[in-house]
Amino acid sequence: MKIIYDRFELSGGLADIGVLLPIIVALAAINKLDPFAALLFCGIFYITTSLYYKVLVPVQPLKVFCTIAIAVKASPDLISAGALLMGVFFVILSIPHVITSIKKLFPLPIIRGIQLGTGFLLIDSGIRIFTSAQVLIAGPNEMVSLFSLAIPTALVLGIFCALGLMMLLRSDKYPAGIVLIVFGVVLALIYGAKLPSLLPKTEHFKGLLNIKQVNFDLLLKSLWIFVLPQIPLSVGNAIVATEDTLKTYFGGKADKVEAGRLSFGMGCFNILAGLFGGVPCCHGCAGATAHYRFGARTGSATLFAGIFYTLIAVAVFFFGTSVFSFFPYPVLGVLLVYAGIEHGLLIGDVTAREDLAVALIIASIAFATKNMSIAFICGMIVRKIAASQKIFA
Repeated sequence: MKIIYDRFELSGGLADIGVLLPIIVALAAINKLDPFAALLFCGIFYITTSLYYKVLVPVQPLKVFCTIAIAVKASPDLISAGALLMGVFFVILSIPHVITSIKKLFPLPIIRGIQLGTGFLLIDSGIRIFTSAQVLIAGPNEMVSLFSLAIPTALVLGIFCALGLMMLLRSDKYPAGIVLIVFGVVLALIYGAKLPSLLPKTEHFKGLLNIKQVNFDLLLKSLWIFVLPQIPLSVGNAIVATEDTLKTYFGGKADKVEAGRLSFGMGCFNILAGLFGGVPCCHGCAGATAHYRFGARTGSATLFAGIFYTLIAVAVFFFGTSVFSFFPYPVLGVLLVYAGIEHGLLIGDVTAREDLAVALIIASIAFATKNMSIAFICGMIVRKIAASQKIFA
């Protein structure tokens, strides 16, 4: 792959941090997952996919899996067991006859509904992030008084970031992603972010060298808690919809991007993450849109992303989780909202009334329930009924 040293490739590579970083921060704080290992493996996965596919292929945490893990305060060992099972599932799914049969369950209206629903959820997550009362991750509450009203400072800064983003999106000189990240670092310094003087913590390396021990009870528990709820979203969003999104953006340049290969790569990564304490990850169609809309056009962008997360892992090794305070909530929230809007616009090529209705129903149910599995099942049922009864004809 010819590496393009382009500021827009770098900007595109940094566009998806609004998804990855908050989840890793939460897993580190609540579940005691090692953030060094989590970031290091994400960086390696990004670098590997960029060199193989030669177009941008995103890397994201398994959202349903990680959300449940955070909610139930799962132990690192239980998370590792779930990652191992997800890895085995993805490898089995990559078998040609298996993935071909699975893809038949995802016609275009279903894919577009999943993409639109994902867009809605990203917008919702972004708004929740920068309407919090904290500007910095793990920082104190910050409020500002406007017209006798107490308004979260992060919301005011988020609106400012959104206006700046809209002004920069068409700029040929100043990549929006880089400008927002730099602004975020400056903002963090203003609000008191700093790095402590700490020596490297050797337990990080010791943790990586020790293969995680899982037993049957942990595997069975993780199957019911994490794996089964995650599978429908992973198949629809991380595999089928990701393949469709990248082929929509890159056409023939994305020839290597096939569902079976995506599944096999995720399987290998999650097995390693399960063995060595990383965060369970997948690809994601929304991540592809985020990278693309912020300027990424080649695999160089995700190569830069991999290097970036590896460097953040090194920083965490030396300075601990204080590094995360340099990525303020307003910036992360705006990145998520914009990626969600652009991702939802992929529905534009759905013109048939019946197909559009099915896609909108899936997206609406996904937004209402926050559960893509339920939305997918309901969408399939509605599509069958609509086709037989000519409801939307």
